[in-house]
Amino acid sequence: MAAGPRDRKTTTKERQNPTHPLPPLNTNVQWAFSSTFTGVDIHWTDPALLPNNTGFDILGVNVYRSFDSEFGPFTRLNTNPLGATFYRDETTSEAVVQEDVSARFVAQGDEQGRWIFRVRNYPITTPDNPDVVANSSADVQVFIDGVEINPARVYGETGEVELQTAYQYDTATNERIDPALPGPNSVVTCSYRYNANLIENDLYKRTFYRVTTVAYDKWDGVLKETPMEWTESRHIQQMENLDYIWREAIRRNRWILDQGGERVKVFLHKYRGVTCKCKRPDDPHPRNDCGSCFGTGIRGGYEGPYNILMAPPDAERIIRQTERGRVEEMVYDVWTGPQPLLSQRDFMVKMNGDRYSIGSVRMPTNRGNVLQQHFNVDILDKRDIRYDVPVTGTDALAFPETRTIDWDDEKDEVRYPQITDDSAVSNDIEEQGRTPVWENISGGGQ
Repeated sequence: MAAGPRDRKTTTKERQNPTHPLPPLNTNVQWAFSSTFTGVDIHWTDPALLPNNTGFDILGVNVYRSFDSEFGPFTRLNTNPLGATFYRDETTSEAVVQEDVSARFVAQGDEQGRWIFRVRNYPITTPDNPDVVANSSADVQVFIDGVEINPARVYGETGEVELQTAYQYDTATNERIDPALPGPNSVVTCSYRYNANLIENDLYKRTFYRVTTVAYDKWDGVLKETPMEWTESRHIQQMENLDYIWREAIRRNRWILDQGGERVKVFLHKYRGVTCKCKRPDDPHPRNDCGSCFGTGIRGGYEGPYNILMAPPDAERIIRQTERGRVEEMVYDVWTGPQPLLSQRDFMVKMNGDRYSIGSVRMPTNRGNVLQQHFNVDILDKRDIRYDVPVTGTDALAFPETRTIDWDDEKDEVRYPQITDDSAVSNDIEEQGRTPVWENISGGGQ
């Protein structure tokens, strides 16, 4: 029998009488060919053209952005719903004039004698180029009681400015000039520029977008927005929207992994977020043993864990003697599907507790669509800081991803039966596997 048009999973656009407005179709993200080279253009089709949105009065769309992970967290970029079918997300710089920093000193004559204050908005950028982080005293203006002074150093990445504490010698007048430091009641102000919105395009930074529809329900007049799970993440690497042919190819690859793949949890390295306190102004590098950022410099360190299927391992496990003692080595190449988007410095956790770093990633594509991800993994030493990254959400499960939650009425307590449990077969003779695939193959041991 020939496969019909319905032999595929129902998509969001096919929802009949949806409870919320459907998202716009043909969402596409591409590089903005502008003079600044610091922008991304997002295009979409008018959601009012969708037949299943006729029950709503469409107001516009909201554009959301997430750094590092296509699963979020997402932040809305626009203040009001957009009525157009285009939005440019670009780097924008704003000037701050005479910000009062009198109460923002992080060091006032410490053991090194330093006076350092931190501005409210950072990183500080140079006046001429928003892509360059400030590192010169000429990039800011500092005033003490209305008198401009020349600071000693500017740490643009952390937003910290250090005042002069050493005296200077004026060769013209042959006089010593003492440093100008604030008194107990002095007012210290600072003028600078910072990036209100920053789009990075270097070192393969991952930036994802989702577009939702905002509308009034014609029946009850309630303002509604498309649920985030109805939308698809888009990123700059998708140069063309995926068609049904290659979507089916990805689905068949997924079937292969379902049958023989290995279930692992992956953590995505953070490149954007709240800067960790371990990054000192005199040293831009984070501590590699920090328990807050795990050596990434961003608080939290990693996004995840996310469950993925990966091709099974095929490599030797070697114990090698080195100058620093015995080390375990296991390096091999694997592949997985197009999601989540991986990059170097991510890592994964196996069910046996072993953790592997992810190396360079190769992505076979068709017309710019990522179909697979091939990469090499290397087992991490047990003393690596990445072993301290917690795997959350699995504390109550004896076998993560293989048990479900149920309520035992007789014992009045929660129980966690195996997903592969067959109620028709006695537990005394039933053979149980670890995954639903095992159940499909064995038939529950019958």
